[in-house]
This record gives sequence, structure tokens and C-alpha cells, in this order.
Amino acid sequence: MASRQRVWAWCQSVDWGKHTTVVAAVVAAAGLAVTAWGTVKSSQVADDQLDQSREQQFAEDRQQASLVNVWTDKGKTIIANRSLDPAGVWLSATGANAPEWGSPYEWLGRIPPCQRVELPSSLIEYLVRREDRATAPDVHDAVTSIVIEDINGNSWKRTVKGKFIQLVEDADLLGSPHHDHMGDKGVRVTELDSCEADAH
Repeated sequence: MASRQRVWAWCQSVDWGKHTTVVAAVVAAAGLAVTAWGTVKSSQVADDQLDQSREQQFAEDRQQASLVNVWTDKGKTIIANRSLDPAGVWLSATGANAPEWGSPYEWLGRIPPCQRVELPSSLIEYLVRREDRATAPDVHDAVTSIVIEDINGNSWKRTVKGKFIQLVEDADLLGSPHHDHMGDKGVRVTELDSCEADAH
């Protein structure tokens, strides 16, 4: 009986209004924390989805250009378009006697789908000496990189060493799509056995 009276007396002495306010404040703070955490997670998910979407779009944008390859074989420069669409190509060459210098990009022409183009040394010499006639021709003059224009008008840069990047807007491009080197003497265009993503 005495213990019940003490409990009752304690209950009467407690300021329940104050404690209710405190509990409500704690609950509200917890709710805000949960909401903030949910907002942060939603933002992270949205950012991840945006990054994934950008990566997917980038992969789709460069799909055609990734199928255009350039390499050298026994001193000859070869460019292959393994895509199912024509690809515009500019060339840049470096002279063996001035390896630190690269020529401006010269318009080669549009390579048809599934075609392989072999460039003669005379064209490489022309590229090297066009801007600097004092540069002596050398058998080791070589194309170092190409710029690829896909069917959507996007431009991409690819080096003979395989580096593949999207082109900056201020690239030094020369020549006109109305005049190309595809018909020059010594330029050989042949059909590829297959059009695949496989490199040369």
C-alpha cells in the first residue's frame, strides 16, 4: 500500500508536460535525421544514375569511331574503317628529323564502310613538309595520329599507339571535304574481310 502511494506521489510530482515536449522534440529530431539521410541517399543514387547514363552515352557516341583504326606495317600507314558507315579522316604526321613537331591535320577523305586504306610514303612526306619545307624527308616519317569524323559529326582523335580520346574543339584541321587525297597516286583502297570491333 505504501509503495503504491509513493508511486502515485511521484507521478503527481512529475511535470509530464515538460517530458512530453522533450520526447516530442527527440522524435522530431530523429525524423529529420532519417529524412536527411534519405535525401542524401536519393541524391547519391541520382548522381550514380547520371554518371552511368553519361558513360553509356559516351560509349554509344564513340561506337563508330572506335571501329576506325590506324597502324603501321613495314613502314606503311594503314587505316581501316570496320564500321558500317563512312568515316571522315584527317591525318597528322611527324618527321623523323623533327620528332617533336607534328603537322596540322590534313583532310584525307571519307573512308567507305569495311574498307582498308594504305597510304604511300609520298603522302606522308607531303604532310611533313607542307608547313616546313626545310624539313628533309626521311623513310621514317610517319603518321602519328588521325582525327575521325563520325556520321553524327562528332570528332575523335586516335594515335598510332592506340590512344583514343574525344577531340578538343581547337584542333588544327586543314583541307576541305570537297578535295581529298583518296584518289592520290599510290593510295590503295581494298575491302576488309569483315567489319568487326577487332583491331587490325
